[in-house]
Amino acid sequence: MRRAVPVLLFACLALFASVAHAQTPAEIQQQINEHNAQIEALNKEIAEFEAQLQSTTKEKNTLQNKVSQLDLQRKQLNTSISITRNQIGKTELQIRQLQNGIDDAQGTIELNQAALGESLRSLDRAERQSLALTILSSDTVTEAWQDVDAIASLQGAVRQDIQLLNEQKRTLSESKVSEEEKRAELVVQQQKLVTQQGSLDATRRAQNDLLQQTKSQESEYQRILAEKQAAKAQFEAALSDLQEDFQRVLNPSEIPTVGKGIALARRQRAHHAVFWQHSVCCVGCL
Repeated sequence: MRRAVPVLLFACLALFASVAHAQTPAEIQQQINEHNAQIEALNKEIAEFEAQLQSTTKEKNTLQNKVSQLDLQRKQLNTSISITRNQIGKTELQIRQLQNGIDDAQGTIELNQAALGESLRSLDRAERQSLALTILSSDTVTEAWQDVDAIASLQGAVRQDIQLLNEQKRTLSESKVSEEEKRAELVVQQQKLVTQQGSLDATRRAQNDLLQQTKSQESEYQRILAEKQAAKAQFEAALSDLQEDFQRVLNPSEIPTVGKGIALARRQRAHHAVFWQHSVCCVGCL
C-alpha cells in the first residue's frame, strides 16, 4: 500500500502537468483565428442589425409623422363639425322665428278679415235701408252720408292691411323655405363630416397600431444589438488575452507588464487550484 503512494502522487503530478501544460503557438493561433472569425461574424451581424434598426427608426418616425398629421386632420374635422352643428342650430332658430312671424301675420290677417267681414255686413245692411230711413236714423243727411263714407273707407283700409299682411306672409314663407333648404344642406354636410371623421379615426387607429409594432420592433433590435455588441466586447477581451499568451510563448524571456502579470497570476492561481483539487482527490483515493 505504501509503495502505491509515490505512484499515485506521480499520477497527480502528471495530471497537474497536463492541466497546467502551456498551449503551443499553433494552438493559440488557432484560437486567435477562431476568435477573429467570431468577431468578424459579430461585426456583420451588428452591421445588419444597425441597418435594420436605422430603417425601423426611420419607418417609426414616418409613421409618427403620419399619426401626427392624422391627429391634426381630426382636430380640423372636429372643428368643422362643431361649426356645422352651430350653423344648424342657428338656422333652426331662424326657422322658428320665421314661423312665428308667419303665425303672427296669419293671426292678424284672420282678425282683419273678421273685421272686414263685419264692416261689409254693416255696409250691406246700410245699403238695404231706404234713403229716407237712413236720413231719419241720422241727425242730418250729411251725417248719414258721412257714416256711409266711413264704412267704405274702413273697408278700403282693412283690405289694404290684408294685402300687406299677405305679402309679408308670402315673404316670410319664402324665407322659411330657403332656411329649411339651408338646414337640409347643413345636415347633409354634417353627415359627410361625421363619415369622414369615422374613416379618419379608423386610419389613425391602423397607423397607430403599426407605429406601436414598429416601436416594439425597434426596441427588440436595440436589445439584440446590445447583446451582439456585448458578445463582441467579450470576444475582443478574450482575443487580447490570447494575443498576450501568444506573444509570451514566442518570447518567454519578455518581462510581462503589470496587466500581463496580473493575467498570468490569475492563470497560475487557476492552475494551482486545479492541481490542489486533483491532489486532494488523489489523497482521498489513498
